[in-house]
Amino acid sequence: MSDFWGSDEQKNLTNGWATHVKKSKTDTEKFTPIQVFYKEIKVAMQVVDGLLRVVKMEKVGHEWKFNGWAGRQQKCSMSTCTSACHGGNFCDAHSTKEVLLLQDMRATPPILALLAPSATTTPYTEGEIRTKLGDCGIKKMRGGKVVVGGSEVRHQSIQLYDYVVKKRTDKEETFFRIIGRWSYQDDNNKVHDSVFLGVSLLVMLKGGATLLNSRILFRFADLVWVKSFLNENCVTFNKGEELADGSTNPPGVSGEINRSLPYVYIGRNDEAEFYAGVETQIVIRSSGVKAIYHDTTVAETGMDHFEEDEDQPIFQSHIPTLLQHVNGSIKRSEFSPEEEDEFLKMENAANNYETLAHSAIKIGEMVGQTYKGALVKGTHKQMTHIDGAINIDDLKSIYAFLFETNLVISEGSQLEKGQDQKVVMNFVV
Repeated sequence: MSDFWGSDEQKNLTNGWATHVKKSKTDTEKFTPIQVFYKEIKVAMQVVDGLLRVVKMEKVGHEWKFNGWAGRQQKCSMSTCTSACHGGNFCDAHSTKEVLLLQDMRATPPILALLAPSATTTPYTEGEIRTKLGDCGIKKMRGGKVVVGGSEVRHQSIQLYDYVVKKRTDKEETFFRIIGRWSYQDDNNKVHDSVFLGVSLLVMLKGGATLLNSRILFRFADLVWVKSFLNENCVTFNKGEELADGSTNPPGVSGEINRSLPYVYIGRNDEAEFYAGVETQIVIRSSGVKAIYHDTTVAETGMDHFEEDEDQPIFQSHIPTLLQHVNGSIKRSEFSPEEEDEFLKMENAANNYETLAHSAIKIGEMVGQTYKGALVKGTHKQMTHIDGAINIDDLKSIYAFLFETNLVISEGSQLEKGQDQKVVMNFVV
């Protein structure tokens, strides 16, 4: 069908359709739709209100069987797409989608969340979103099985899902409103990734609100748009003066690194490609090994751009006395509760610093930063949003170390509510 669609045969059939079939929605039983053979497949076609509907027929013995239009599928209205519609006139890939910025109006300080619900024929209303959130954690019978509602929300933001469920458990009310929306269609996730990166950076740089999203994908983000969005919300940054003698000592390293405890590392090469990652595995299996998933997914993480000798630790928090004995032969399962608590603190600090490095790299891309004569390019494709404001001095320090250039940044006042109780934010479409 993908070959047939767009062929001269298909165009001739479509152009002459009005002389062959009726266009009434209720008159489908009174005529036989046109049947077409193409590459040994027989399909039936019908146009209703100018929209082409296609059903593949089945061969039973020597006869082609057709069960009427009860199970018909309407082809996507995008001319080159042969997928079926699930609602409206477009398939899932070409239906209108939205990224919504939600705010719980009952929470102080502000609680925000980004959600990209399934495609719909009309924009989502606040009532529909509240219904989606209200289903989170609710058990229902479906197909004879017990299912837990809210899978769509849980898949996108476990923080939002858990927040709604906990509020209900604690008998506290939530009231989410849509304070921002960005519609898009068939843009290869450009709008989706741009909004998630822009809002995440805005909340972390300004502070004053919590964003219930942790996994921020930005592989297809439009950095020009992201910078404009941040600028419109009083977050500006520019390249400063180049440092004559760049420091070779990372600002986040104060002593010898213990690679059996959580730490952050970078990859950096002469092509100005940068990567930041976190290692939280206790057992070091060989020199240069990163987090365990890198063995099979280095291309996805971006580490395939770097050689092992280009790895450099850039952060490790102070090693507490309880963990100074840890080495590659120690098993974490043997930790005492106190040791586990200290390890988790180091892990959390490392995750936060990784996000700081990721933010510095993305800002470097946005301002056209160069390194060894080439434009900086981050090879990582996602980052973790952290709760709480980024320390601007720490951001400047890691920026200066990575690029041997000062960063001039202004984040303005923190996010706050307006008279309508919505978070004050300028939205760039």
